[in-house]
Amino acid sequence: MTGAISRCSAEPKRREYDTWLDVLRFVAMFFVVVSHAGDTFNMNAPEGDDFFSLMGQLWGSLARFCVPIFAMMTGYLLLPVRTGWGAFEKKRIGRLMGPFLFWSVAYCLLPLLVGACGGDLATLKNFIPFTDAPACDWSTSLMYLKRIPLSFCMMTTHLWYVYMLIGLYLVLPIFSAWYEKSSQREKVAFLGLWGASLALPYLRHALKGWVLGECAWNDCGMLYSFAGFLGYAVLGSVLGRMRALSWSRTLLIAVPLFAAGFVVTFLGYRHAMTVSGGDYDKYADLIELYWQFLSPNVAAMSAAVFLVGKKIDSVPMPVARALADINVCGFGIYCCHYAFIGAAYHWCIRPLDLPVVLQLPVTSFAAYMVVWGFVHGLRKLPGGKRIA
Repeated sequence: MTGAISRCSAEPKRREYDTWLDVLRFVAMFFVVVSHAGDTFNMNAPEGDDFFSLMGQLWGSLARFCVPIFAMMTGYLLLPVRTGWGAFEKKRIGRLMGPFLFWSVAYCLLPLLVGACGGDLATLKNFIPFTDAPACDWSTSLMYLKRIPLSFCMMTTHLWYVYMLIGLYLVLPIFSAWYEKSSQREKVAFLGLWGASLALPYLRHALKGWVLGECAWNDCGMLYSFAGFLGYAVLGSVLGRMRALSWSRTLLIAVPLFAAGFVVTFLGYRHAMTVSGGDYDKYADLIELYWQFLSPNVAAMSAAVFLVGKKIDSVPMPVARALADINVCGFGIYCCHYAFIGAAYHWCIRPLDLPVVLQLPVTSFAAYMVVWGFVHGLRKLPGGKRIA
């Protein structure tokens, strides 16, 4: 299902060249859960407990490569596109819509469900830490439901990815014509301009204003046409097809690349949180600056993980079968995992009083396994594959 997030089927005999993709999907999806566990973690930091906040910032920074990896795998798998525009969109977007609409509605109905079970806004925040719900009733759920055709809401924050993925699917067949005819040097030149576009948010912040032709009546500055997740798709396709490197050379490139990206991401985000005092509404631009998926530091981390993942060409058969099933369930896991994280933390992990350093990864692993089992079971039901 849905390009890079999940496989179309779990084949009894594993094809060797698919192994690294399955491993990367698993790792990327796990760190999506880690990233969202950070939301629950950071929203429940005890007053004045800096180490608790530090763990949320550390793991959240470490996980930023997760979404770019999906975009990179999408580019590797789909570029160049071999079918017509209409057939491509029908197949790719068609597979997204069932699970996307089902879980969008389910999450929007969560305030009503919590209220019907006797819960209140505090209960709802255990599931969705950033909810802006005014009450746990039907009117709140209806307010959210009306927004689905236009965009995600605070109840469905994680589903922003689907809107982005649909946009990527819409442009890939068109962009593919250039990609197929261009030389390797031209692809690298495109990636160079795309890389320059990743630095624009930092340039705007440093200069405290618009750059390269941007202004009040023009959002589309000089590098606008090179910006966005399409660059990750091209990067994944180029890196995935380049000549294989030895393990030693791969690590020689990937380790410093990841370390440099992570240091900028973590220290920048920690600085932003210190300056802001946690006031997100006032300092949103600064807080998000270093965690943006479209930034040089996150791109460096993502490229490093992709290069290392590409080297994993075999795993034990039981692991391969487990990865195959997890990845078949991948899009369903993505769509429904968010609320499970809060439930796992508040009602399972927190009462155990584990050391702070373990709470977030244990919460993430527990939620991942529970959601995998849930989606696996859901897909066994009549019509389950249409929504998971």
